[in-house]
Amino acid sequence: STTLDLFKWIRGFVGGKIVSQNTIQEMTFNRKSDSPNYGYGLMYKNNKIFHTGSTFGYNSIISYNYDNDMTIIVLANRTQRSKNAETMEQVLGTFWK
Repeated sequence: STTLDLFKWIRGFVGGKIVSQNTIQEMTFNRKSDSPNYGYGLMYKNNKIFHTGSTFGYNSIISYNYDNDMTIIVLANRTQRSKNAETMEQVLGTFWK
């Protein structure tokens, strides 16, 4: 996927074209007492949703802020996990404010 593919997907997702608003509510309802802010596949906090992923060779995150209609997508080659994680946290630090 590309960032444009993921942008189109998240816009369709939050716009109710991929799943219903009821399903989004289910996906963002806390399911685990030991992991607050986690629903079915989505993390959420302060009216924002996100999902991360990684495997050999890459890290990724897609996030959406309902308050200001902002999307952040980061796709990164992974050579050092900690470096990529730090960069993603810095980018999201602005997003979560």
